Amino acid sequence: MPKPEKVTNPDKKVTDPVVIKYMEEHGIDHEYCEFYQDYAMPQIVDGRKEKGKSPYVKFYRDLQSNKRFLVSSARPMVDAEGVKLVAGWADQGNHFIAKNNLFQATVKENKVDLVIRNDQPDGRKAKDKLSFEPQLFLDEVEQFCGAPALLPVDPTNSNYKENVLEWDYVICKRRLRLIEGGFLGSWVFAQNPGGVVRMKYNQAGDFQLKLGQFKISADEEQIPLSVFDKLELEELYPFTVSDSGTFYPDADTETISVDGYVGLVADPTLIWANFHGATTANLIAGYSDGTSGGVSLATDGDLEDKYKTLHRVIYLFDTSALDDTAIVTAATLSIYGTEKSQAIGDVIPGINVYSVTPTSNTDVVAGDFVYTRYGTTEFSSDIIYAGWVTEDSFWNDFALNASGIAAIDVDGVSKFALREATHDAPNAEPTWATLGHFRCYGYFSEQGAGYKPKLVVTYTIPYQVTSTDGLVVGDAPISYEVYRLTSTDGLTMGDTPTGHQFYTRTATDGLTMGDTSAYIFWRSLIMTLKKRLLSLTLKIRSVSLSLPKRSL
Repeated sequence: MPKPEKVTNPDKKVTDPVVIKYMEEHGIDHEYCEFYQDYAMPQIVDGRKEKGKSPYVKFYRDLQSNKRFLVSSARPMVDAEGVKLVAGWADQGNHFIAKNNLFQATVKENKVDLVIRNDQPDGRKAKDKLSFEPQLFLDEVEQFCGAPALLPVDPTNSNYKENVLEWDYVICKRRLRLIEGGFLGSWVFAQNPGGVVRMKYNQAGDFQLKLGQFKISADEEQIPLSVFDKLELEELYPFTVSDSGTFYPDADTETISVDGYVGLVADPTLIWANFHGATTANLIAGYSDGTSGGVSLATDGDLEDKYKTLHRVIYLFDTSALDDTAIVTAATLSIYGTEKSQAIGDVIPGINVYSVTPTSNTDVVAGDFVYTRYGTTEFSSDIIYAGWVTEDSFWNDFALNASGIAAIDVDGVSKFALREATHDAPNAEPTWATLGHFRCYGYFSEQGAGYKPKLVVTYTIPYQVTSTDGLVVGDAPISYEVYRLTSTDGLTMGDTPTGHQFYTRTATDGLTMGDTSAYIFWRSLIMTLKKRLLSLTLKIRSVSLSLPKRSL
């Protein structure tokens, strides 16, 4: 068989740096691999979703082997009709409209109108509407803004152009950012506004925005002055307060993806036993609409043996597009690192991947903090604090072991969690230290193109064996017949050869593939070569090998 040529078609070349790195680490030359299936919506065939297609997944294959690669991330890239999503605003003169996305959006002055395009997994329906017109108050005095400006480049991710609208309220800026399947609002404070800030959205319609940690009602958020003062003291500006809407191309909860973190901030601080297994709802929150977050653990600043902060991270990937017979041989979870911090004390030796059973497949919520939702079996090797990458290559790769590979679901969503590996996962209290803390953060899918967490899976599809002889699994027939014609016989097209070789062998002969039979019987044969007859013709009278219980 001739060696395949390098892939030169620019539409089929492997260009994703995460995939190239993964292939190199597995001894695969990416120049002989091709991108063969883009993001797509699967069709329904006989009541089941078509395999090999997903709005969250791209596929590659190695031309030198039977290996294939699935790359999944938590953002849909096509709509329900399979058309590519375009994250951006179109200027219509006196208003703006969203380009092709999973929702329709119109912005005129300060008013926003949203319409859902297709049924959603959380119960929202196609054509459901939401209108809102936010107001901003400083110490209960309303603040005003001018007309929205369309920013040429996304301040959060320069890979996007003209996808952010911005209003200037003087004390802060209001932004509406579009990404694939996401409508992300934010209030960005560059400095301390010097008072209590309240946002009122004035929502009306069939559904509501998801508000963040400062929510005081379904329609309002409020940030006390003490929060702004603390941010100023710790030099943590700019500070962002978020609201959002997330949309999916399919209502099926078993073929979607999401990521985020769930965090406990204990006030007052708690002893380890109560801290680690906390269930107090008002101390816990889930975040699935932020651009970054990660694993975190912190002690109290003054009270000995008391703990304040614990974060666990959840990643859900659609892997339902894998073939039913796929044999997964390797997989890596890759996270783009953003920041890390560690103080004195034995607080964080490492981070690892574990199983998780979240409350739902569409969001990360407070209930996902419950300790019993997480497994304790390590799915990879620890990445210690010093090894968490936040510059240069940026990507932190967790190569999954056999347990992690076994957690990949070929018919649904593969679910993973990042946790602190030495204290949180085994429930082992660390050595307490004043202000002891650590955090290792990475980007979530809301950061968008170039930064999304990815699950790369290597798999093979077994070659299928078929039979027209009526054989079934377990049969052990005993003979086969071979016709051998070679060019050394002087044969040409149209010649009539008069002989063939006939081998008879049974399963008890001990023969294996490649052995040459010592018994040859000649029989007469009249056979006319056809114009396209190959030099070797194999006629199976019956197969001499027993079929295994599972097709190879």
